[in-house]
Amino acid sequence: MTEIAAYNHDLLSSGHTMKQRNNFDFLRLFAAALVVVGHGYALMGQTPPMIFYTPISTFGVIIFFSISGYLIAGSWEREPHALRFFAKRGLRLFPALIVVVLLSAFVLGPVETTYSIKAYFSDPLTYQYLRNIRLNINYFLPGVFASNPWPNAVNGSLWSLPVEFTSYMFVPVVALLAARAQTVAFALLAALLAAVSTYLDIFQATRQFTFYAMDIRSGTTVAAYFAAGAVIWHVRRVVPLNLVAAVVAIGVYIGLVQFTAGNARFPIAIASAFLLPYIIITIGEAQKLRLPDAGKFGDFSYGLYLYAFPVEQAIAQHLHGKSGPLTTITLAFAVSMPLAIASWHLIEKHALALKPRARSMQPITSSPPQSAT
Repeated sequence: MTEIAAYNHDLLSSGHTMKQRNNFDFLRLFAAALVVVGHGYALMGQTPPMIFYTPISTFGVIIFFSISGYLIAGSWEREPHALRFFAKRGLRLFPALIVVVLLSAFVLGPVETTYSIKAYFSDPLTYQYLRNIRLNINYFLPGVFASNPWPNAVNGSLWSLPVEFTSYMFVPVVALLAARAQTVAFALLAALLAAVSTYLDIFQATRQFTFYAMDIRSGTTVAAYFAAGAVIWHVRRVVPLNLVAAVVAIGVYIGLVQFTAGNARFPIAIASAFLLPYIIITIGEAQKLRLPDAGKFGDFSYGLYLYAFPVEQAIAQHLHGKSGPLTTITLAFAVSMPLAIASWHLIEKHALALKPRARSMQPITSSPPQSAT
């Protein structure tokens, strides 16, 4: 969920003299906003709205992962060097995460806890929360948000970050193992992940599966969209990113998801894993569809994603769960956006400036200009 700034940065490093105009900044900020809206309902104990039969916050994460798979595959193709690849990913992911985790544990926690300050800082849970920095996700701080409609969770948005970093690992691994068959390998990976997620939903609905604090059911779902995004990168020159085709894909997707009974969900889930990223990436690359330039002053989507959940939980606590979702959402944007802007200007853009540059990189355009119409 953190790659459009890296994408534009890589393009500049590859010899482009200016940032390539696309709609990815807008889509990522839009995705973060969807997550905020969805959580605003869920954290007040209400059912979130749906987009394409998907909870709105989940759809926001799907947008993030679809774009990320596409851009990360492109980043590796421009510079297939493992150390620099992971250095770039780490510099984009971790600095802002470290700050939000520290602020949550040592500023938000002491303010919001029902414990005494001494008891709060004596509790091992306070320091276990710092495991989030190494992507071992822990949602709890002692006495924090315990009486909220969604109790105890300080920052539920963090669940996707270890899944994202694991998805990053797919790219060099597939490149090294599959070599010239990367497109096929990513397509098979996307299909497998979608099938596993569907299997867990149908046949293991009452069981929870975790690995390194990752929820396998949710993780396989969104990782399938990442892998499909990587497929679209690799076939972009032979499968045009066409807005008319994207509209058709929307119709096909809506038609398919009407049939969700039993084993029919397997092929439908696999088809969906490719249809949605195609639609999203086509809009992102479309040269004739000029969405607002949301990245003109910075990429605030990651910061908004990181800060909005604890902000919404704090609002819910102080309003004692009595306000409606719209009040919570409005206040959350009012508080979280300044935090996101500060995160970008004080932390994230400076971390991006530290990214290692290759001695020489071959320029690769994201897609032929005429393909996204």
